[in-house]
Order: sequence, then structure tokens, then C-alpha cells
Amino acid sequence: MKKMLPYISLVFAGFMQALGSALLKYSNIYKSSLDSKTYICVAIVFAGMTCYGVIFPITAYALSKVKLTIYQPLLTSAVYIFTYIMAVGIFNEPIGIKQLTGIILVVLGVFIVVSTGAKYKKKHEAENNPALS
Repeated sequence: MKKMLPYISLVFAGFMQALGSALLKYSNIYKSSLDSKTYICVAIVFAGMTCYGVIFPITAYALSKVKLTIYQPLLTSAVYIFTYIMAVGIFNEPIGIKQLTGIILVVLGVFIVVSTGAKYKKKHEAENNPALS
């Protein structure tokens, strides 16, 4: 589980970034119908900004444990997937076959990148430590 923590934290950071974006979008939609409820809009914006603030220490931790070539694709794909789920679930955006195909390709691509990075790490450790060979 400890080895998976950086990866899980990146997926969580992706969720928080998508949630922050969804809250900021929601505040813009909500703002157009506000007169005396400005405090609600401000609270939604603050919640969205808080999501972005939570991301920093999480991603800093993950970056200290994961190679950059794995970190960035995993984070970016998590944001993309969670954003799509929220767009469909919250904002009722239509589901397109091209978008679903893209998400499937993103998931497959990240799986390939992460598994390749793990194989590289094992090979690199074996080359640098003769006791493992």
C-alpha cells in the first residue's frame, strides 16, 4: 500500500483539480441568477479555490516519490477523466463516442506509461545493485 500512496495521491489530486474547476464553473452559472445571494457564489468560488490549494502539498509529495514522466501523465489524465465525469453528471453535458474513445485511449496510455516506468525502475535498480541480479 505504501508504494501505491504516491499514485493514489495523484489520482486524488486530479479529482480535487476537476472538482475545483467544476465549482468555479458552477459559480459562474449561479452568478447570473443572483441578486441577494452573492454570499453563496463567493462560498462556491472559495470552495473551488480551496480545492486548488489542497492539491499543492499532495502533488509535491507525489513528485518526490514518482518520476516526472509518470507523475504528469497520471495527474493530467486523472483531471481529464474526473472533469468529464463531472461535466456529464453535474452539467448534463452530452456523452459523445469520440470523447469516450478518447478517455479509453487516455486510460490505456497512462497504464502503458506507468507500467513501463515500473519496469524501467526494476531494471535500473538491478543494474545498479549486483545483489539483486
